[in-house]
Amino acid sequence: MRSKKIKLSVMKRIAILFSVALILSVPITMALNHKFMMKNAAIQAGETAEVAAAGARAYLEDMADYDDLMKDARLRKEAHDAFRFICSETGIRYMYLYKIDEEETKHLIVCAAGDEEDDLRLSRDFAFGSEARRPVYESERKVMSGEVYEAFEFIDDEYGNVCQYVVPAFDDEERNILIGVDYSVDRITDIARKNVMMLIFQGAIMIGLAFVIAMLLVSSLVIKPIKLLSGRMNNFVNDRNSRVPYVKAEHRFEDEISDMEDSFDKMAVDISDYVDNIERLSDEKAEVRTQMDIARKIQCGIIPSESVLKGNGYDISGFEKPAREVGGDFYDIFYLDKGNVCVVAGDVSGKGIVAALVMLMVRTAIQEKVRAGVSLSDTRNRINQELYLKNPENMFITAFLMSMNIRTGEVRYANAGHNPPVLLTDSPSYLKVNPGIAMGVFDDSRIIEEEIKLGPGEGILIYTDGITEAVNTGRAQYGEERLRTAILTSCRENGGYDARRLVSDVVASVDGFSKDAEQFDDMTCCAVIHKGYVEQDRPDLESFGTVKDTLISSFGNNEKTRSWILACEEIHTNIVDYSGADQVSFRFERRGDNCSVTFIDNGVYFNPKNATVGTREFEELDSGGMGILFARKIAKEMVYDRVADTNVLTLRFEG
Repeated sequence: MRSKKIKLSVMKRIAILFSVALILSVPITMALNHKFMMKNAAIQAGETAEVAAAGARAYLEDMADYDDLMKDARLRKEAHDAFRFICSETGIRYMYLYKIDEEETKHLIVCAAGDEEDDLRLSRDFAFGSEARRPVYESERKVMSGEVYEAFEFIDDEYGNVCQYVVPAFDDEERNILIGVDYSVDRITDIARKNVMMLIFQGAIMIGLAFVIAMLLVSSLVIKPIKLLSGRMNNFVNDRNSRVPYVKAEHRFEDEISDMEDSFDKMAVDISDYVDNIERLSDEKAEVRTQMDIARKIQCGIIPSESVLKGNGYDISGFEKPAREVGGDFYDIFYLDKGNVCVVAGDVSGKGIVAALVMLMVRTAIQEKVRAGVSLSDTRNRINQELYLKNPENMFITAFLMSMNIRTGEVRYANAGHNPPVLLTDSPSYLKVNPGIAMGVFDDSRIIEEEIKLGPGEGILIYTDGITEAVNTGRAQYGEERLRTAILTSCRENGGYDARRLVSDVVASVDGFSKDAEQFDDMTCCAVIHKGYVEQDRPDLESFGTVKDTLISSFGNNEKTRSWILACEEIHTNIVDYSGADQVSFRFERRGDNCSVTFIDNGVYFNPKNATVGTREFEELDSGGMGILFARKIAKEMVYDRVADTNVLTLRFEG
């Protein structure tokens, strides 16, 4: 749980810090100045005592000599009164006249105190000629010996804590007769304390005035500009969005605050320019992303990510996975006529939009020319000529073109600088083909057309270099040997070659090899299997199992898939029961979550899009019409075409 924050302004913080500093300075100041003040107070006390002693000496010299004073009590009384007057006027606590004999015994002559109570006590304790209870001190010895004329000494006894000042009473010949003046140490301390307090008071006034002036200056020169700068910072986004121009304030003085404002102004301009650039780049990036998404959808609409073409005597499957949104790899599977199918796989140099455009152009050109009856080699050479003459980006295309007779297994092929395909036999090996030259490189690069015959269960695997050149995190390539091993493993595990299963196993092997590495090139793979053609009067209903298995393996066994299967089954049943066809094949193409299933048969002309149920008896509702209507309802779209005495019906489903 986060603690609650205390909000204090800078001015309040300064005031608190100043108050704490002032409170702490009092005892520190007293401690540092106490000794000094005590010394000054003692000096002041000594000067007062010296003045008092001088007055006492002057009085004694004018009054009488020592002998008269010793004999006459009245003179001593006058001296007492004079001493007491001096004490009360100067703040002296005690003043006394005494004599020290040779045995260092003190004999009091006159003693007086400024305070009446202290004076009565002295009168009781010390009568004329009595011995003082104090010992002879070092200061007194120095004065009597003539070492010094006057001396100080601190004494603490039953009469109080005092500072004693000693001076000769008469002349140098009688230095053992002394005048003693006692100044109270408490009074000295009190004077020192008053001096310290006065010093602190004066200092506090000066510091207070300085604080007020400093606060005014700080408020004007620091706090106010910072608040204005803070407000500008808080409103920076709004001001920038509204494009309110900021007028820079003129500074009379250049200081840290003005430097901060200038830095903020520069930062605001830089940030605005940076954000403008980011927004512009973001808009451009969003536009490019939109265009790339559209291009991907267009490419997926032309080249499915997965395709299956299956019928009597053949099994073909293709797969394509671009490294980016759009790529340069392509493949195509289509009928040439009733007895031949064509498979093309190619790779355009480069990636992205440009490669995709060239790819679509080449793929379309190949299909148009081959379907028009142009041989594979001539198709390749004509496209090469067109690319060479109209290729400003100097791009080239490798491609492998092949056609297979579904009855005999005869394969004709032409290679244009593409990877050699794998011949699918009991022991898979790479087919020895004329390497050819990539299209778009040279003006004239004629190649020959080659042929091979496949036995039942044999086939050809065509792939692009995105398969064999895939790398893992250790930068090792997948390679041709791993591809051959994956093919052999798939054949053995499935009891022979199944086109769709083989392609799936190869792609899974590549993905497993480079699972933690980024895909850097497009991957395309096509498998063509000759199953052996079987003569038949009409196709059986059990052949629909292939369609069912393909849909379930691609989209899972769920309610949506089952409804698609029912729609397809209705179409297949109608073809088998009513078309009179002896050949039925199907094509499956997947594009993300969407797919299409196409049925091709050589039966009589029949367009199910135009079929109507009409009025029928209940027993007649299962004779074809209801099934077609059900299929039309389930499918997103139904497309029919009659091509060369062949019915081509496509059901399109959306996930």
